[in-house]
Amino acid sequence: MTRVVFRNQQEFKAWNDSMVEKYDIERFHDHPSPFVRYVEGKRIRRTFALLAPGPRDRVLEVGCGAGHLLERLPEGRRFGLDLSESMLRRAQRRVDPGTLLQANAESLPFRTGAWDRVYCSEVLEHLADPRAALAEIERIVATHGVVVVSVPNERLINRLKAAVRKTGLSRAVLRTGTSDYAMPERMDDEWHLHTFNRKGLLNAIPRGLRVARLEAIPFRWLPLRYVARCEPADRLVAAPSHPRSWPAALYGWRARGDLHAVKRRIQEWLRVTPCDRMLDAGCGAGELASLAPADYLGLDTDAAAVAQARRRYRRDVRKRFLIADAAMTDFPADFFDIGLVRGMAEPGRASLDVIARATRGPIILVQPARASLESLRASLAHAGLGVDSDEVTRVHRILVCRRGAQRR
Repeated sequence: MTRVVFRNQQEFKAWNDSMVEKYDIERFHDHPSPFVRYVEGKRIRRTFALLAPGPRDRVLEVGCGAGHLLERLPEGRRFGLDLSESMLRRAQRRVDPGTLLQANAESLPFRTGAWDRVYCSEVLEHLADPRAALAEIERIVATHGVVVVSVPNERLINRLKAAVRKTGLSRAVLRTGTSDYAMPERMDDEWHLHTFNRKGLLNAIPRGLRVARLEAIPFRWLPLRYVARCEPADRLVAAPSHPRSWPAALYGWRARGDLHAVKRRIQEWLRVTPCDRMLDAGCGAGELASLAPADYLGLDTDAAAVAQARRRYRRDVRKRFLIADAAMTDFPADFFDIGLVRGMAEPGRASLDVIARATRGPIILVQPARASLESLRASLAHAGLGVDSDEVTRVHRILVCRRGAQRR
């Protein structure tokens, strides 16, 4: 529940700057309490484990603060933004200033689908409108991308603080050593504009994202933090048989039904198209690999998804999975009999050019249903591809293309 009403963004920024100076984040990250350091360390480790960035992924931290998390990522493709000039000046001591940007999380200055990985850790509770920020994050993440968010379980934290103080253990648990940093009794009285618990976080996630995994930190029985890995709901996935939450279950039933529709469409083409080799660009966890009658090669830039696919088909030597971008590969002409392209809202020209050259038969593009055919025309034409058929299911759009086919 919001406790402060701001008339404009300038007023919110001034208030946020005052909170940054009052609650020094530098001292919090170097907190003298072993318990606090353990909880925060585990949150950070699980955030990066769930984010699982690949070597070529563009990674954005929304609300990077002084750069404590950002500096742990490999240089070159890491970027951070924050509203506070003071925080950004501190972050410049840890990361390249050219990768930092001052911006409001509720109005991100990036094009749609620009980022492969986006994370927002312990930030939403400080924002005037966290739902607006999450909607913006949903907009800028690529269809194949991943979003990780974490929030404090404020009510439980406050109860724990009260219990510790009542037993006289506050010095030992919350503040030790010679540091002058003392935890405030209730952060939601001032700097935290919103409180979250498990249900509150799930309700805040926009419909365009599905919660693939939700973890309690540091333990299930002591959920002081929640960390959620979210994926675009437009992604073609095989939903888990036993999802852990109702939102995941509802999405799973819908996605599984649509996945079956996509499979049936591909099987129709396979019945009339001799196929010895299949290329699957954007293969994810190998959800469609079972359709391949013979040799199958799956490509994806998501290392975690490729690892899952390899485990699933570890006994099938004719199915191979590589961590690779189709645009960076070099296949012989007409090497594959059929091609699949999925997981990309707008496949790039370079990727389509490579796939079109390497595939002698039909190329099936599985796109989000909201994707416009017009946005693909230039790339398809550049690759010499025409559209044989265009079908829209509940969640996906299926385009069957061929070289030299009549363009619709």
